[in-house]
Amino acid sequence: MLLAAFEEPVAIQVDQCRDIMLHSGGDTEIQMESLKKKCASKSEVILSLSQQLTSSQEQMNHFKKAAECFEKRVQQVEQCCKAVMQEYANFEIESIKQKETLTKENELLREDVQRLVAENSSYKAEVKDVRAECKALRQKLARFEVEKHRKNEAANEQIPNSTTAESFHEDGVTSRRGSMLLETFEKINAQNSHLQRDVQSLLCEKEELVCDRDALKCKVQRLSQELSYLLNGDPNRIVDDIDGVLAENRYLKARLENAQEETGLTRAALKKYRRMVKGKIVGRSNSVEEESYLANGECTTFGAYTAEQISRVLGSKSLELNDGDYRSLSAALLESCSDKLVALTHQRNANKILGRRITELEAQLLQRNSEDKSPDRLHSRRVPFISINVGVQCDVNQPTSIN
Repeated sequence: MLLAAFEEPVAIQVDQCRDIMLHSGGDTEIQMESLKKKCASKSEVILSLSQQLTSSQEQMNHFKKAAECFEKRVQQVEQCCKAVMQEYANFEIESIKQKETLTKENELLREDVQRLVAENSSYKAEVKDVRAECKALRQKLARFEVEKHRKNEAANEQIPNSTTAESFHEDGVTSRRGSMLLETFEKINAQNSHLQRDVQSLLCEKEELVCDRDALKCKVQRLSQELSYLLNGDPNRIVDDIDGVLAENRYLKARLENAQEETGLTRAALKKYRRMVKGKIVGRSNSVEEESYLANGECTTFGAYTAEQISRVLGSKSLELNDGDYRSLSAALLESCSDKLVALTHQRNANKILGRRITELEAQLLQRNSEDKSPDRLHSRRVPFISINVGVQCDVNQPTSIN
């Protein structure tokens, strides 16, 4: 449209110039050239304006896409906030229910303990009474036996056989009564000990329940306090970004696993070198046992030598090596190669962990930069929270509700 609007007056001017050239002579050629230059400059200006127009349209489309993405992000954040607040409300309801159940159980346990204590005291009183009765019965039995013995001794010859039979019958009845009383006393004592054990177990369970209740109370208080800090933007809050804390936790977990693997490998290497130090590898012959040294003072056993020392041993002419020496050399080289491979794999794992950590940090930095540079974030106002019971932090211009 702009090109057509600018081309029409240019064509009119060209026609006018041609008419002037026809009427006037050679002087108009100079004017014609100047007009052509003006037309060329105007066409360049028109092209630059059209390019600027296209670039502005592209920028406008880009800003529209960015605004749509930002709106989607805001909707997602609002949904996440609603879900978090719903979870917090559910958690508060569950904590209240658990608190009520624990209080009820505590009251029931207290009632049971009081009842058992009363029963225990009554059983103790009964045991005391039974012991007193047993003592009195034993005294009576002792007196009766003494009297019976005296009567038997005094009237062995005078008392007929019938009276002796009746006295023996009475003795049997009293002995049966005493045995029955002893059996009841033993039963009551066993029940008392059993009840004491039950009371002790109930007291232990009560202490555990009280400890669990106190721990849950402290946990609920800390969670509500931290949620209020996070929602109010208080500087006393623990973290600014939960995603960052989770990423840090994953990174530290991977580092811990890697460190555990490295400690296991170092322990294995230490055991191996300890065995190598303890066990001496014999050299080329049985005559040279403990002090077979090279000309420069090095030993022919190949336990934990470096590559330079092994190359010197192989290149020395003063030392003749046999198959056993070459085998020990090859074993030492294989062990060193395996150690280097294990160290290399662990280094690669550590590099992978660090790479994942760096990518997560870069993504978080980009996200924070985009959030800080957004105009809605700069101009939006937040209403602070008054208490812990308030469940949502919302914009003034765009309120949200809890489902």
